[in-house]
Amino acid sequence: MRNSAPLRELHVALVGMAGSGKSAVAVKYITKRFIGEYDSTLEDNYCRQETVGGQCLMVWMMDTVESATKDEMRWIAWADVYVVIYDVTSQLSFQYAEGILERISRHEHVLCPREHRTLLVGNKSDLERYRQVSETEGERLASQHKAYFAECSAASDLRQFTQSLHSIFQNIISGARSPSPRQCSSDSEIITPRKGAFSSLRSSSRSSQVRAKTSTPKAPAPLHKTPSLSKLKTGSKLLKLFHT
Repeated sequence: MRNSAPLRELHVALVGMAGSGKSAVAVKYITKRFIGEYDSTLEDNYCRQETVGGQCLMVWMMDTVESATKDEMRWIAWADVYVVIYDVTSQLSFQYAEGILERISRHEHVLCPREHRTLLVGNKSDLERYRQVSETEGERLASQHKAYFAECSAASDLRQFTQSLHSIFQNIISGARSPSPRQCSSDSEIITPRKGAFSSLRSSSRSSQVRAKTSTPKAPAPLHKTPSLSKLKTGSKLLKLFHT
């Protein structure tokens, strides 16, 4: 008999400096293929079904692009796992990754509906002769921020990355936390909370009992409807890659 239970969804956000290999890692993980050229300005989501620890999962992976016009809450509040990627041949990308880890640490995670795990990844480990960041430095930085750590090469060997990611998935699904719904209106449009939204929610909750005594409660606003998987536009970047 076919198992009709819904798939457990887990969200992974890949973040890091441009050129660190985020897109290459994402595409290699999803398709098992290495593609060296891609549009580095295009942000997109991919999905892949996995089985980890006997649990069927739908893994959503957001290949982010940082920009002054984009709110980082689109991935901070959305993701279960932050994958912070740097290039082992670039000390600058390592410093950039450190800055992202600090921003993640400063975020008020109690305001988000998800618990979070962080994986620091040193990419391009196959370019040993050009290495500027030692594995020990990466491990030390990960330890400072209580993050998992792995080195990999999107071009040749992604096994350590995949093993670390699956270890994190296993840690999440074996815990007591309950999953929260996806917060995507589409794979390229992530719902971003309005500025001050959390503070307004807190203040409204404090005064709700007082208003209830003096006025008729208003009907709740209609909830945002999440489209079915069949209607989502996934892999725009990936499709462009295969048609070029």
